[in-house]
Amino acid sequence: MANDPVRIERQVDPRSGEGRILELGHANAGRVLFVVWIPRGSLRRPVTAFDANRKTRAAYQGRRNEDRKHDLN
Repeated sequence: MANDPVRIERQVDPRSGEGRILELGHANAGRVLFVVWIPRGSLRRPVTAFDANRKTRAAYQGRRNEDRKHDLN
């Protein structure tokens, strides 16, 4: 995600041992997405992505607002 995503956590897949990154971010149209991807060298391999639910969207917007306030100080 190129629109300044918020990293939620990093997990390790128990079957493959690969690290997975979970992030929240927004598409250019403003849609808030929950995305899981695997780093492969300098590339990012998407695993899944879906629309964030209402509660998650609100938390994401709150975090972005806090980050913006912090950046202004």
